[in-house]
Amino acid sequence: MQKGLPTDGKATSARIEAWLKSADGKVVGRPDRVETTEGRTTVVDLKTSSIEPDDVPAAYQQQLQLYSWLWHEVWGEWPHGAVIELLDGTRLPLTVIPAECETLAGEALVALDSFNELAESGADFTTLATPGIEQCRYCLFKGSCPAFLSAAEPEWGPYRSTIGGRLLEDSSNDDGDRCLTIAAERGTASNDGGVVRVRGILDGPLLPSDSFVVADRVIPEVALHDYRADPDSLIWIWDKGMEARLV
Repeated sequence: MQKGLPTDGKATSARIEAWLKSADGKVVGRPDRVETTEGRTTVVDLKTSSIEPDDVPAAYQQQLQLYSWLWHEVWGEWPHGAVIELLDGTRLPLTVIPAECETLAGEALVALDSFNELAESGADFTTLATPGIEQCRYCLFKGSCPAFLSAAEPEWGPYRSTIGGRLLEDSSNDDGDRCLTIAAERGTASNDGGVVRVRGILDGPLLPSDSFVVADRVIPEVALHDYRADPDSLIWIWDKGMEARLV
């Protein structure tokens, strides 16, 4: 995707987080915003990370290419441009090149069909997984994914962490603040067996000591090895057959 010029003027209409689906139903996507200004359509993707104008990650460019292809699939016309919008309002414009978008979509469909064929043939899902910081960041099931837990590095979770390990204690303090004390072995915390405390766990049946648990989407606190759960956090417990369930 080549760089283009920013669109001047305010959008006269905008579609916010509207789902787009390919004609065959295999690919879906939901761009943050699609703006129309004086008859020109622009696909907008919002990013919270810091991005240099001359160093837009390839994954972000490909995301906009696929959104543009989906827009064409649904409406029969190509967007006139695409932009990445940062938190401060800065816009990084990208030119939509239909041939590149169609090539990328074709590759994505081949990869999807290949994956589905392997899955239907009974392949082990853990061997099909390709965990990484970008593809796993927003996944709600990584706490139940052996491939993620084995591959995860501390830099994968600076804001929301995933901590897996042996449960040492499930307890509450005098204020009723429930805390899981875990010997961290897997995930984005230090995997050296160090003791980690996750506070703010919702009330519920106490978890058995020595079970393998995963506290996902927990927030690092100022104190080293201390984390806090909130309503978006997920707690998984694994049984001896290595099957995980939410608690």
